[in-house]
Amino acid sequence: MRRKKTVAAVAVIVLLLVAGLVGTGYGLIESERANQGLVEANARLESTNEELARTIGERDDAIAESERRREVAERELARSNEFKNVVAGLFDGIHPETAQGKDTELLEMVLDKTSRWVSDGNVEDPFVAIDVHTFLSNTYNVISKLELSEEHAAAALALAESTYEDGAPALDEARRVLANVRFARGHVEEAIATMEDVLADLRASGSVEDLLRSDLLLSLAQGYLVVGEYERAEAYLLELFELDEGRGIVDRESWFEAHNKYAMALISSGREREAAESLERILPEMEAEIGALHPVTVEAVGTIAGAYSYLGEHDRADELFRVQMDRAEQIYPRENQIRLGGSARYARALERNGRVDEAIERIAEVVDIGEDVLGDDHRDQLIARSDYGGMLARASR
Repeated sequence: MRRKKTVAAVAVIVLLLVAGLVGTGYGLIESERANQGLVEANARLESTNEELARTIGERDDAIAESERRREVAERELARSNEFKNVVAGLFDGIHPETAQGKDTELLEMVLDKTSRWVSDGNVEDPFVAIDVHTFLSNTYNVISKLELSEEHAAAALALAESTYEDGAPALDEARRVLANVRFARGHVEEAIATMEDVLADLRASGSVEDLLRSDLLLSLAQGYLVVGEYERAEAYLLELFELDEGRGIVDRESWFEAHNKYAMALISSGREREAAESLERILPEMEAEIGALHPVTVEAVGTIAGAYSYLGEHDRADELFRVQMDRAEQIYPRENQIRLGGSARYARALERNGRVDEAIERIAEVVDIGEDVLGDDHRDQLIARSDYGGMLARASR
């Protein structure tokens, strides 16, 4: 009996030992599996870290490359602007914006000679050639030689497209210059579309080229004033003022021009008094800083005159229009597009003042000169013809 109990006890012990061994085996297996999982997890983590390192490295490389390209582009644009300033300095005194009544025959002679020289391929460096074409385009634009202006703007853009990478500020500037010429030739909607594209590219790329952006905002505001979208013009000018505030990005000439355009937008939205008073406050600054005979100052005088005309203050308006016409005659030839525009505005003011015969005589002169200078299909010429016909019809009633 005792032996049976002993055997039974031994059997139990053996079973317990076997069970323990089996449990230990399972434990070892599970432990091995856990270790294998840990190894695999570590491998995946290492792979992820390597991929993350590559991604970060690629990102850093991309940022560095983008920064390098931006610095190169801005350096090239700064060099280009410096070149233009040097050339402009050489032309000082014969350029129409600084000549102040002097004969510009010498300027045109120098421009024409320079035009032939660069067009014959005498400038091998494409960067210099772009600058020369751009300068010629801008200057021909000022003196209303619009066909030559467009020719050089197109040449500058073609060179820029083959020289610069997409998104380079100098390439966008070349597109803006050509758009400005197209605008002057009456293709306003086309010019607006081009400049909107350039501005959208600048914003999408996060470019810090604020000078180009300010030029675009001013040009677009002028375009929207012409096509009658006054709220958009005002919005772009307010954006320009905000961009420039406390930073001095915009040169004084452009700053004064922007305020003149803003006054035009106010007049177009029925805020004539605000326009006249705001522009009259800074007119003395214009005359002191850029000169009484500067084109921007001359145009601003006409803008103030127009505001007073709409307000019914015809004596004050007529006084200012006469000042504008006198100054315009000193700096522009008779066929100049800006002078023609000012004369057309004066004609409309004369009609509002009841001086119909004088108004018809003046607008008829604008139409006759514009036919030779602008052509029958130019926007300004079409408006002048419409004004002339309307005045004749109203006078015959």
